Amino acid sequence: MKCLKSTTITVHLKWLLCFFVPLVTFCASLGSKTLYLDNGTTIKQQTTILLTRPTFVNCIGEPDENYNYFEKLLELELSPYNISLEKDSTDYPEFDDIGEIITSSDYATLNGEFLLFTKITRITAMEQTRDYKIEYKLVSTSDNRLKFHSKYNTTAGATVVVFPGIKNFPTEDEMMAIAIRSGLYEFKKNLLNNL
Repeated sequence: MKCLKSTTITVHLKWLLCFFVPLVTFCASLGSKTLYLDNGTTIKQQTTILLTRPTFVNCIGEPDENYNYFEKLLELELSPYNISLEKDSTDYPEFDDIGEIITSSDYATLNGEFLLFTKITRITAMEQTRDYKIEYKLVSTSDNRLKFHSKYNTTAGATVVVFPGIKNFPTEDEMMAIAIRSGLYEFKKNLLNNL
């Protein structure tokens, strides 16, 4: 009888794992969406991406502090792909003004192959942080064209397990980190899968 119970528990655990592992994987990609992809775009190893100053909407903290935090998280995510990141302090058009073709600027003189534009939006409800939305736009410096545009929303895509007293709800910094890192899902899938 004891052997039958342990076998039943093992079978149930296997079924639960078979159900939850794909579910959690699905949730990670659920909040991500590619809005535009130039199919001819490839990123090779040892590519330099210039980080423009992100647009922070309703975010807590100093912009410079948030910018440094953003840069560190991107380095963590992209360093395994041998991609170097450099901050760029040039003035660029507003994030929402960057379209499929950028004709007013010439980026060919810059030291990187791509420019990464980012918009991070903190969403609140009853004066509490409830969500972060992040958008990435990648522009080629060789032809001044938009190559990639994606957005990510932590409401649809982040699965956070909370155990009161053991694992609490994430802090605002942790929520922003989840958005920044998870928002790169489409970027990696579409542009870095060959590295």
